[in-house]
Amino acid sequence: MPNINQPSYEVPLPTVKIASFNLLNYLEPPMAYYDFQNIYTIEQWHKKQAWITRFLTKNQPDIIGFQEVFSSESLQTLLESAGVSLLCRC
Repeated sequence: MPNINQPSYEVPLPTVKIASFNLLNYLEPPMAYYDFQNIYTIEQWHKKQAWITRFLTKNQPDIIGFQEVFSSESLQTLLESAGVSLLCRC
């Protein structure tokens, strides 16, 4: 049991949330990159965008590594609308 008469010198450690996010052929319709038989419909694209936004809003990662992004401008627009600031885009 902690002694309430003694000051605590413990410093809380900051937490950092890291996410690795494979967006599985993130390419705005009607474009295709390597899977020409499975191009997203507009409805599928909007669902994918909403799902990504929900994930980011719920989890609020500090660092995100995206994979399979072929529409980088579209992703950047989505991130900005979700309130995610970009420090680096490689």
